[in-house]
Amino acid sequence: MGRTVGFPTANLLMDDHYITPKQGVYVGEVLCKGIWYPAIMNVGHNPSFNYQKDTSMEAHLLDFQDDIYGEAVVFRFLSFLREECRFPGKDAFMEQLKKDEQTARTYFQKRKEGSACV
Repeated sequence: MGRTVGFPTANLLMDDHYITPKQGVYVGEVLCKGIWYPAIMNVGHNPSFNYQKDTSMEAHLLDFQDDIYGEAVVFRFLSFLREECRFPGKDAFMEQLKKDEQTARTYFQKRKEGSACV
């Protein structure tokens, strides 16, 4: 779904050997091919589109265009943004994704500037 609306995601296979963070949306980073990329991440059931019975974990890497299908990735959760919620339609969903992306960009800019309030 993410790819069709301009927000492709890397999806992490869940494993019972790991502790799963609280469901919701996060600012985070994804390690791919030896490089950490800033990301917005979701842990939950995708209630608006493509509902998943089991918990899923996915990340949209900011400013990233490579095809990493089948690549091993590592997720690092940095800051909780909001609860996962169901949106009434695609437009509302897209509007929130853009807000989440801007919040993440602000987070990384403040961290780059050395702000203690990130």
